[in-house]
Amino acid sequence: MSNISTATDATTAPLFNLSGRVALVTGSGQGMGLGAVRALCRQGASIVINDYYPERAESAAAALKAEGFSVCAAPGDITLPAVREQIVATARSTFGEIVVV
Repeated sequence: MSNISTATDATTAPLFNLSGRVALVTGSGQGMGLGAVRALCRQGASIVINDYYPERAESAAAALKAEGFSVCAAPGDITLPAVREQIVATARSTFGEIVVV
């Protein structure tokens, strides 16, 4: 008798609950950053996707929205104070206060 049919898939099982939480992930338009976004989305977080390249941020956000996740794009150079202020403003107006960075 095998327990495989009742085993929990570790890639989809919730590790913790981030429902109602807002996270900002910088450099998240592709690669490891996008992987981090997907992991946080699976835990229920709303995510602000930041990437230096606007097309990457927008593309990632569109793909994740199509999958049913709660995300928004806030592209720009995070090293610039005005851009940081705009990203925080976008997060607040879209989801509320950022609690995970």
